[in-house]
Amino acid sequence: MQSSPMDIWNVFFLLISLVSLRFCRSEAGAFHVFDVTAYGAAGDAKTDDSNAFLKAWESTCGSVGVSSTFLIPSHKTFLLKPLTFSGECKASRIHIQIDGNLLAPGDRESFNGRKGWILIQNVQFLTVLGSGELDGRGSLWWPRECIQDPRHARPCDDTTYRPTLLTIDSCNYLTLKGWKLLNSPRNHLQLQSCNYVSISGISIYAPGETPNTDGINIFRSKHVVITDSRIASGDDCISFLSGVFDVRISSVACGPGHGISIGSLGKDNTEAFVSQILVEETSFTNTKNGVRIKTWQGGSGYVTDIEFRHIVMNSVENPIVIDQYYFDKTNKSSAVAVRNIDYFDIKGTGSKETVVSLACSLSVPCRNIRLNEVECNFLKSSSFDTAEASGRIHR
Repeated sequence: MQSSPMDIWNVFFLLISLVSLRFCRSEAGAFHVFDVTAYGAAGDAKTDDSNAFLKAWESTCGSVGVSSTFLIPSHKTFLLKPLTFSGECKASRIHIQIDGNLLAPGDRESFNGRKGWILIQNVQFLTVLGSGELDGRGSLWWPRECIQDPRHARPCDDTTYRPTLLTIDSCNYLTLKGWKLLNSPRNHLQLQSCNYVSISGISIYAPGETPNTDGINIFRSKHVVITDSRIASGDDCISFLSGVFDVRISSVACGPGHGISIGSLGKDNTEAFVSQILVEETSFTNTKNGVRIKTWQGGSGYVTDIEFRHIVMNSVENPIVIDQYYFDKTNKSSAVAVRNIDYFDIKGTGSKETVVSLACSLSVPCRNIRLNEVECNFLKSSSFDTAEASGRIHR
């Protein structure tokens, strides 16, 4: 893979950090901290602290010309209804310090049809740090699994649609570090329209059998780094949807779950684009898939310049998958193109005899698929399961 714009961003982000540090030293007296308990939050896991949080956020975001901290103190658990924290903020930099725990409502009715629990939107130069937990109480929702399709036998409505735990929308120069996301009804963390993002030291957990509890979904975002994190879920640990460009993932432990996925893309004949993704120094343990690309027939666009390297598989069912017939096995005249995909130094063990599964479109076949040093030991002999793939495949 060629040098990506991510390298340029790393230098830029370092410069921003140095400038911020200098500002901190010269303007130390100008910093404000807004503790939610000062606005009436009880933190007893019983009282609804939603209004106190909104009042504290109004002060934090409205503080003029300074760096402001929204403080959630330790040793307390705050019960919150679905909330939105919006910018644009007047403060030059916003810090959210999550040292206490946040708890979702204990009933579905509190969501009143909302598709998410906590939404942060349009806040630039945002840093979210801490050692606290966000608990989505997903066990209230998981037995009521539904499908977002009115044709399905169990379509979603306002009482069954399972909300995302945390959505961050349109936040550039974003840093997330250290806290935990637990038991989301659906996706744990959704990033959308966010550029220049650093995620590190995050822990995400939901039981392996829970439906659609993806760890991190990334959509319409560029220049993202995810490192040193642990993700256990009932679906994809990390997934990339359309509009994602220049992402680097390293030192992530995935499992249980469905692995790291690009897609699904191209559903309902839509156009999708994903490019310049690097996944390295990452492990998969007891997952259904390892690294996967999944697209629907009838879509258009491309997945290109993807690199998976230095990967360890521990009892993985399907280590390497390209599936251009996701859910739809009928060949159509168009498909999301899959090209320039590199797999290097992928080793480990699995629970099936197939190491590599390539189900490539007859109309828009895979191109330039390269595999080097792929060595997985299974109970039975390994094999290639290939529908049609153009380009090169190195065993």
